[in-house]
Amino acid sequence: LLPTLLCGLSVLSHVFVTMPPVLVASGKALKARDCARPRKDLVFMASSTSLAAEFDLYCKFKFEVALLATVFFLGFAMGVPVSGMLADRRGRKFASCISLVVLQLGALLALLSPSYLCYALARLVTGMGTGGLSVASYVWYAELIGKQSRSKLTITTCSGFAIGI
Repeated sequence: LLPTLLCGLSVLSHVFVTMPPVLVASGKALKARDCARPRKDLVFMASSTSLAAEFDLYCKFKFEVALLATVFFLGFAMGVPVSGMLADRRGRKFASCISLVVLQLGALLALLSPSYLCYALARLVTGMGTGGLSVASYVWYAELIGKQSRSKLTITTCSGFAIGI
């Protein structure tokens, strides 16, 4: 259960920290992004809660916020086959533990990132750990549960992923 919760928190935290911040100019909150104003005239409200504010990813750079999700899923796609091969050679439990360490290392790197590029690389590492953990732990749980309950495990796991949990 703990690995599943850590994976979920890693993915879900990205949703909240990439929310667009509220811009303020002349003491009033702007309803829409006013890219015509110079950056020095704009202030982010609650700038410590948003990557867009922390790394100045607004207006022409806002695509970089969306790029972070792409980088994460690229890491996910890289982590799945590596973890699968590791699980076949060294065991499901070992692969799950290594993937969990990679996931937490990526989360720590994301926390300490001084720049957008460092944060993007941390999201790549986090994606690798999440992808590896998802495949290794899923197969490990399926083996532990047995044939009778395997279809229930598949339905609950896949439906949760499909609806965004």
